[in-house]
Amino acid sequence: MKYFSLLIGLLCMSICGRAQYTVSVTYQHTFTTAQVDSIITSQVGSFATAGFSLKYTVKLYKVIYNSYDADSIPTTASGLLAVPVGAPCEVPIVSFQHNNIIKKTDAPSNYGAASQWYVGMAAGSIGNISLMPDGFGLGSGPGRHPFLHLQSEATSVIDMIRAVKEFVDTTGASPDEQLFLAGISEGAYAALAAHQYIQAYLDSTMHVTATGGIAGYYDMSGTMVNMILSDSTYPDPSYLPELMLSYDSIYHCFAADSDIMIYPYDSTLPPLFNGNNRGTTIDTHMPSVPNHILQPALIDSLQSDSTYLFRQLLAKNDVYNWAPTSPVYLLYCIADEYVPFQNSTIAYRHFVQNGSTMVDTFDINPTYDHEECGEFSVLSAISLINNLVHQPIVANVVVSNNTSLTTPNGTATVSDTLGDPPYTWRWSTGDSTASVSGLAAGTYYVTTTDRAHCTNTDSAVVSFINGISDVSLVNVNVYPNPTHGIVMIENMSNAEILTQIEVTDPDGNTVNAPQTQNGNTHQVNLGEEAKGIYFLNIRSLSGKSLHRKVVLL
Repeated sequence: MKYFSLLIGLLCMSICGRAQYTVSVTYQHTFTTAQVDSIITSQVGSFATAGFSLKYTVKLYKVIYNSYDADSIPTTASGLLAVPVGAPCEVPIVSFQHNNIIKKTDAPSNYGAASQWYVGMAAGSIGNISLMPDGFGLGSGPGRHPFLHLQSEATSVIDMIRAVKEFVDTTGASPDEQLFLAGISEGAYAALAAHQYIQAYLDSTMHVTATGGIAGYYDMSGTMVNMILSDSTYPDPSYLPELMLSYDSIYHCFAADSDIMIYPYDSTLPPLFNGNNRGTTIDTHMPSVPNHILQPALIDSLQSDSTYLFRQLLAKNDVYNWAPTSPVYLLYCIADEYVPFQNSTIAYRHFVQNGSTMVDTFDINPTYDHEECGEFSVLSAISLINNLVHQPIVANVVVSNNTSLTTPNGTATVSDTLGDPPYTWRWSTGDSTASVSGLAAGTYYVTTTDRAHCTNTDSAVVSFINGISDVSLVNVNVYPNPTHGIVMIENMSNAEILTQIEVTDPDGNTVNAPQTQNGNTHQVNLGEEAKGIYFLNIRSLSGKSLHRKVVLL
């Protein structure tokens, strides 16, 4: 019981109660939407952005932040941040976790090609605050990378999110309450690990909206054990010594490297995991059947002894021993020769058995290999997530005209609102409800604001109806709109004489009321006004009227 309490205490120290501080934020580069599209197309083909629209220029920053390692000892980690330029309101956070990386400089914060850093850039250009953690021990982080260690993978993601929230407002982008996680291969494992820890320990302050995992190593105690024990060739054998050495550095389960590997691998392989070599380089120093480097006694124990410590440690790091309460999408390809698809189907089965109804699986293409599956699925996951992002606010105003000369009875109601509820309203009458009543004939304005602080301003024209229909003014052109200052009003009808031109702000205050002149062309100068939305009201001698919204850039 004391041991259990100590374990929970250490876990909360590393996840719950930490005071998180950003170490440094360094501007890297700015990419336009055209440049983003070109880079993505060069990496994964022209089909890449078919499921979504690149909207914003993005700025990239390298972030170094404080965290704690597997032993709850203070450390630092790094990552890449992409923020959209000019987003009109608060936007979601998307954290994308990269695939397996061994060489430090291949990490996202170094624009490592192997890290799919361009995915984070794409997520930013769509309109998200996009994070790509390097992972402990990669990029500028010290020490060994804790490959497929549940707590470490989760912590590196969570702590970058917490760090970015501290300063991201200073970059020109502000986060809303939505948080999406995604990743491929090891990164898919990290995404689900982070989701699990956030739901268990931080859900009241950092709720996960949805997670997308592509070809992840989820089933450590089953599918991973079968991979280790397999006598078949494997295209990326360096994963095995990386896993063994990583777990030994965390759990100290072997007295020496020679207890893990036979000669000469016990002396030739460990020095290669110094952060300076790619997996493809290490592969050349290994047999094509990965377990041929292992001690026979280790293989026998792993195969026949269910109580064997290393097997129990793998089971401890399975990433499916919980029940997601928000959507989880598991994407895979049956022909994947690197990460067996059973990882996804077994994880799905466990999630369902644990009571979750929020998990789904997708076989992207049964003929795709790992590389093809990854190229298509990574951006497919971003597209899936994009479908859950709160849409820009849209609102309509429904008007009931005034019919009384003595007691005004016109009404105006904001309806069919789309955005991120709940909403608030600010009317030019001073009201703060969705509907206002007792309105006399006139023009009224309402600004609707959603939870993400997106706004929509609209006008409501209430007419006096006494049995004769009010007539609108036609054949009048207003241009340019939007404008940088000058608005031209062109009367195309010789039968109408314009007698009144007025421009008001959303609160109903008159900001410009030029004198009408002889002739059919009139000019309004808004160059001295603040950028935003204004309303142009025009009346003619015959009593007809025209109301237009004008956007000042």
